[in-house]
Amino acid sequence: MAALTEKGFQRPLYEELLAKRVERARALFGADIETDEKTPFGKYIRLEVENLAQAYEELERIYYAIFPNTATGSSLQRLVIEAGLNGRNPATRAVHRVLLTGLPGYAVPAGFLAATEDGLEFHTEQDTVLGDDGTAEALFYANEPGESGNVPAGSLVRIVEADARVTGLRHLGIEESGKDEETDPELRTRYRQARSGTGSSTADAIRAAVLRVSGVRACTVMENDGEETDAAGRPPGSFECAVFAPSELDAQIAQAIFRRKPAGIKAWGSVGVEVKDESGTPHLIRFSHVLDKILYAKVRIAVDDSFPKGGSDQVKAEISACLDKLSNGADVILSRLYGPVLSVPGVCDVVSLELSADGETFSAANIPCTAMEAATIPPEHVTVEVETYEDQ
Repeated sequence: MAALTEKGFQRPLYEELLAKRVERARALFGADIETDEKTPFGKYIRLEVENLAQAYEELERIYYAIFPNTATGSSLQRLVIEAGLNGRNPATRAVHRVLLTGLPGYAVPAGFLAATEDGLEFHTEQDTVLGDDGTAEALFYANEPGESGNVPAGSLVRIVEADARVTGLRHLGIEESGKDEETDPELRTRYRQARSGTGSSTADAIRAAVLRVSGVRACTVMENDGEETDAAGRPPGSFECAVFAPSELDAQIAQAIFRRKPAGIKAWGSVGVEVKDESGTPHLIRFSHVLDKILYAKVRIAVDDSFPKGGSDQVKAEISACLDKLSNGADVILSRLYGPVLSVPGVCDVVSLELSADGETFSAANIPCTAMEAATIPPEHVTVEVETYEDQ
């Protein structure tokens, strides 16, 4: 039974393998040989077929691991290197702003720990000097990378290791959301975008070069090929890259743009980075960071007795995490938020769900985003109303 044909790998099913083995047994031992599953010989045949079926499944996985559209895990990571990508974007840590209170002038050492009620710990990465009023704002980084660190304001409530010179803390809110490790579908999308622009100085080629920088989530290239400055302020004969990435990657992003941009064409944007060519001549490369479009949400849910004590916070976190997965320019589709809310244990129905761009006017409608915007909803911007679900 040939598995690899001109149409690709065709894995034989268990039933097909069993039928072939029974047919072979009868050809060797006679048509009246007992091959029923209750007979010893029939059991032996089925054990052999089970092992063979598993072997074919492994062969199928190996076969599909050589194609980017079907490879998964480490196999996919190895394949994307061919397009110039460095592999999967790793998980990043959430960063929170916390107001520390204590002895005026005291330098709170780096590594100072704070935690949530559930024991999720955060730490500082540099010394924090308390001011004359005994307070100072510090950045606390999640000990564990990923979206688990995206807790709402007020969640950091206790000091892990007591210090008599630090008397208290107040959690102000999130500074930078943590991201989970890039998933296979996200990596495939970035791979296809990177492949689409190889070997030329087109907009696709520039975008592909930027996407090859590890840590870049998305990039949009906007051109002004007219003879006058456009409405966005881009001068004639220029282009602007809207990049969704942390600022520490600015130098790598500028270098990627410089390698692909056409000669004589200006790279425009709000961020300027000096890049030197092979002769040492400096060039100013500009691009823009995608701006966070901070949104608000109101959700009213009906729950049963299985709804946990901290269920409202889980609902907030699910809505926030759903938007964190969007790239720049992606509109916020209201209906896509229902699934994450309903995934929280005990939520039986989403009675109402509304969004707002200003925190005042709410409506049950989608919110559009431009290429320069990436929608986000901090957990503290989500209002949750809970009522008891009544079975009809």
